[in-house]
Amino acid sequence: MIQDAQILQQHNTELIKLIEDLCQKRDQLQKAIIEEDDEKNRLQHDMRIISEKLAKVNDSLSKKLVIRNSYDKAIAESQQAYSKV
Repeated sequence: MIQDAQILQQHNTELIKLIEDLCQKRDQLQKAIIEEDDEKNRLQHDMRIISEKLAKVNDSLSKKLVIRNSYDKAIAESQQAYSKV
């Protein structure tokens, strides 16, 4: 009977230790999750900023290409008219 009580106590002690270990591992994992989530949020923020900059550059480039094409057309027309003179 005493031996059974000792075995039960030993199992209880082992179980408590295992539960504590699991809690510690969970806490470490939770910390890693929070850190990765923070990094994800920073990266998403950076991507939004870069996407906005890219959109502005694309818009500016499109406008400049239209202007350049009109210059090219004006130059070609002027050269053609000048060559007829």
